Amino acid sequence: MAVQEFVALPARENCQCQARRQRFAEYVVLHATQGRLLAVDEELSVLRIGVTEFGLGLDDARGAMYGAAVNRGIAVESQAQAQMRTYLSQMGKSGRLSPKQFQDAVGIYQALTNHVLAEAETRRRIKALAEEQRLNPARNWARLGSRRWYNKI
Repeated sequence: MAVQEFVALPARENCQCQARRQRFAEYVVLHATQGRLLAVDEELSVLRIGVTEFGLGLDDARGAMYGAAVNRGIAVESQAQAQMRTYLSQMGKSGRLSPKQFQDAVGIYQALTNHVLAEAETRRRIKALAEEQRLNPARNWARLGSRRWYNKI
């Protein structure tokens, strides 16, 4: 069995790659909404620019984007949505989502996205995620079993 040898890149190539990665990280920061949120559509366009204009591979571009987001405190909406899908799947094991669980989900999503989105927009996004998970609204028995709280969103 042959052992593969590690071949290091020449110092100049490695330095150029680092410089491109650093410039791309600064580009990511510039495209964050209000400097605090990288929306899903922005994320895809930023990755596309990283690959085509900055000459990075997809994994390098994604790594630089997430690294810049973590270093600058920028929320990445796709990660927030993935965490909310997990949360909603746990909360809605019965197939129903109560008004309290829904409001808790709204608060968590706002915290995950650095409170950039208005509450009404956050409620719409949580509703879309809940429908994607096939969760039905639980009846609000304080209002005689109405689901109006959910339909108003």
